[in-house]
Amino acid sequence: MMCLGRKARQSAMLGISVHFLQTVFAREVEEEFGSTDVNYYEVNKRLLVGEKSKGLQVRCPRDGKLGASYVDAVHESSPESTAPATIMLSWSWGYSVRIVVGALSRWCRTSGLDPKQVFVWQCALCNNQFRVQERRSRGEWESFETFKHMFETRMDHTKRILSPMAPWDSPKNLSRIWCVFEIYMALQRGHQFEVILPDEEDDKFQHALETSGMQPIWDLFGKVDIQQADAAAEADKHNILRLVDSNLGSQNFSDYSAKCEEVNA
Repeated sequence: MMCLGRKARQSAMLGISVHFLQTVFAREVEEEFGSTDVNYYEVNKRLLVGEKSKGLQVRCPRDGKLGASYVDAVHESSPESTAPATIMLSWSWGYSVRIVVGALSRWCRTSGLDPKQVFVWQCALCNNQFRVQERRSRGEWESFETFKHMFETRMDHTKRILSPMAPWDSPKNLSRIWCVFEIYMALQRGHQFEVILPDEEDDKFQHALETSGMQPIWDLFGKVDIQQADAAAEADKHNILRLVDSNLGSQNFSDYSAKCEEVNA
């Protein structure tokens, strides 16, 4: 395996500014789909791989081949819009661009942060989706250990993990095992973890607080069940559950586990 050089290591930790996502990226999505209310699975097919991808003719600094991640392509054309990531996103590809960018925008605004100085590591935009597609076309999945190392290094680099949630009372994140595991890892490693909401979801959340107090929030997180959470690759689920509780075997992942209950709590 090729030893990562300086440029490759820098590329792996690059984030995109929230300002760029608010303006250029949102405009690209709007022009392509007629709306930003489109999920990242669809965005990936048209704008992150394929003929319309920014990275199509960009040489990837991580392996030297043509076809680069979105963030590397942005770095080539608008270097001021990329920098070492300051936050990592724990999210679901099923969210729309409107939800994700809206949540990041509101968080910057309410935190008093300049969107031009907040740089996001988001796997869809910062991993090389050309290579992901190539592996899947061969029937291959990225190994669990590779994914785990990737998320741990980004998490330890930024030390700040944001999780957009929508709808606030039934978010996709909490049903995905990688998202639940990332939240668990962030808290275990002592990093800062924050839930972020777009404006419309925050309005609903505030109304719930005013009418019902904290009970809806306890109810929401009471639904978290890492053993029942979904994974794109079943092997990832098995590996994550074994990391949480090494006593869980391949035939009894739904058995009671005190350690899994600790994660849920």
